[in-house]
Amino acid sequence: MPDTFNITGNGNTDMGYVGEVPRFQSYLGTLFVAGTFGGGTLKFQASPDDVTWFDIPDQAGNVVNITAQSMRNLEFGTGGIRLRAVLSGATSPNLKVWLKDTN
Repeated sequence: MPDTFNITGNGNTDMGYVGEVPRFQSYLGTLFVAGTFGGGTLKFQASPDDVTWFDIPDQAGNVVNITAQSMRNLEFGTGGIRLRAVLSGATSPNLKVWLKDTN
């Protein structure tokens, strides 16, 4: 999976496939987001089948909505999923997103 993504418009940005993780382990990664949001909101979603998408929550269960430069840790109880970034409500955005695996 590539680890750097440029987002310059509203919509979905495919971030690739998170491979399977060993049994009884979680997928761990850190997201870094920087750049011009243009008033938009960025969230991240995961899918087990490339059809049905689920918003990625924080540890309190709230959907992660990013509107300014940020760093977030991700933890999934499984691998074998596809990730995407979803930007909405932005005018002339220019974002850079890094996803660094820690497994």
